[in-house]
Amino acid sequence: IAGLAIVVSVAIFLIYIHSVVSDYKESLDLIIPGAAVRKCFFLNANEGVRINISSNQSINIFLAEFNESVPGNTEDILLSKEGVRDEVISFTPNSRGSYCLILWNVEGSNALVRTFMEFSRTRRIEEFSGLISLSGVCLTLVGSVILVRNYMGLYGAKVKDEIVVPGGVCKSRSFNKHRCVVEINARADEVLAKAISAFKNLGYEVVGEIIPMVTVMKRKQKGLIPMKYDAKPVTVVISVRELTSTSSTLQVDFEIPGMLSSGSLDLVGIAKDVTYVIKFISGKE
Repeated sequence: IAGLAIVVSVAIFLIYIHSVVSDYKESLDLIIPGAAVRKCFFLNANEGVRINISSNQSINIFLAEFNESVPGNTEDILLSKEGVRDEVISFTPNSRGSYCLILWNVEGSNALVRTFMEFSRTRRIEEFSGLISLSGVCLTLVGSVILVRNYMGLYGAKVKDEIVVPGGVCKSRSFNKHRCVVEINARADEVLAKAISAFKNLGYEVVGEIIPMVTVMKRKQKGLIPMKYDAKPVTVVISVRELTSTSSTLQVDFEIPGMLSSGSLDLVGIAKDVTYVIKFISGKE
């Protein structure tokens, strides 16, 4: 889908008289009770931002203008929303200036908040016709290569939406989200600790603990447009539930950015990683 998206996007980009040049910023923040996270940015008059916010619990959201010319650098609140979980904000300023998005956790437990910002500005294609033509050709070639490779992978291998792993199974929930559920003969706290250690060995870093026995980890992207699962950026949510004093259920949710996901093809790499984690917990790795 990444290849198709690139090819279609480039085609639309080259057809229109005006183009939108965009920048993207994505973050995952763990906000403790009573604390706030501030994300500041600068916008010109011809620029805009679209902010997508998703939280596991209710938070308060503020969009403020930072007045550098006023003594004390006061802030004017342009927008405020209370008790939201999922929110999309589109904002275009009347004049250039500095702005801040404030995320405030007013609940009594940790909040895990994912923020995706899309910055855009409008420019005339005529100003950059040579550069745009070259970029369009390059992006079309890259998109075509990704398209062909993914197609060959799907055609050449019998890809399944479900793969059995030791003690459990891994399933695709959507094109970029997958879940593995495994039963392991060990205490819940031991399973969680060893699972975190195993994922660290695979290149993941701990983002934070949402609630007891639920931990978020993340792996960084390798390369400009990674095609192999091992090089893609992945967020995992590890949760463990105790069945008995000697057995537990390990659930791992995987999420890959949509533009880089390959659907069930990623599930093969995920099953391989989870198999390693299971063996590590069992002391066989």
